[in-house]
Amino acid sequence: MLGGLGNRGPWRVSSSEIHHVASPSSHEPRKPKKIVRITDTLHLGEMYVSEAALEEIKDKVEILGEPQNLFDVEGSLTAF
Repeated sequence: MLGGLGNRGPWRVSSSEIHHVASPSSHEPRKPKKIVRITDTLHLGEMYVSEAALEEIKDKVEILGEPQNLFDVEGSLTAF
């Protein structure tokens, strides 16, 4: 799955209640990273979040699917 995102990968979630998910970044390589992937700032209704970010917002979102790998075999981000 995704390096640094925990062993379960990102979740696709939906919420109109999320206003702020960012947290201070960490330079600790083994610490799970809070990552949010959005299409663009005009479309914030659905997003992909790492397991660490989901822990912080899980009571404010609807989980729309199972964890997904967001990288292709060459290591590039896949299209939305």
